[in-house]
Amino acid sequence: MKKALLYLACSFLFLLSTISHSHTITPSARKSLLPGNEDPNTIYGSKKCKYRIHDLYGGIFGESVYISPIRSKDKPDEPIVWGFGLACHAGATGDEIDDLLGARKLKDQWFWTGTNAPFEANQYFRLIEFSGKNWTGIGNTNDQITGEETLSQRFFNFCLFQTGGSQVLCVCNLQVMNLNHPNSNILEKVIDILKSIEFVEPDAPAMEKSRYRPK
Repeated sequence: MKKALLYLACSFLFLLSTISHSHTITPSARKSLLPGNEDPNTIYGSKKCKYRIHDLYGGIFGESVYISPIRSKDKPDEPIVWGFGLACHAGATGDEIDDLLGARKLKDQWFWTGTNAPFEANQYFRLIEFSGKNWTGIGNTNDQITGEETLSQRFFNFCLFQTGGSQVLCVCNLQVMNLNHPNSNILEKVIDILKSIEFVEPDAPAMEKSRYRPK
């Protein structure tokens, strides 16, 4: 049941990412997509995960979804607008985190959970570790190797773990670059937004110790 819910969550976020790369969202439509705001003191999230986002870089956030500002005219290769949704996974086990990250480390080698085989060379798997005010994050990027070549994407999967707390926020299969247009890469912009997140202590049960959680 939990695996099915994880799959549905990732499918929703993949759909959001696909829509945000579709070049069809107008400025007025962007504002109407969700009741977002730009107040850095606003507390977002749910009962088990609560957080502030101190710098939205001109975007808006609401209902756990970030939507970027309209791209500048001097960057025609970037999506007109892009976004991602943060999902709370407080209490997730190590195996569930593996599924969310789409990767599992076995004997010093990274395996793709899509095939349970080592990542292929042409997937260009890359491990990314980063941190914010009161959390550490682990993520990875890997390149799409199936489907229409002209639409192939680089995907970003990540989880943020509250330092000394139970909260975990994850995103899976976020499209960050069209492989045919390297200048469309938004990875660093996404990471910059994530680094401005600060967890606020909720009323949540203690999380099972995870191999990803800092000692």
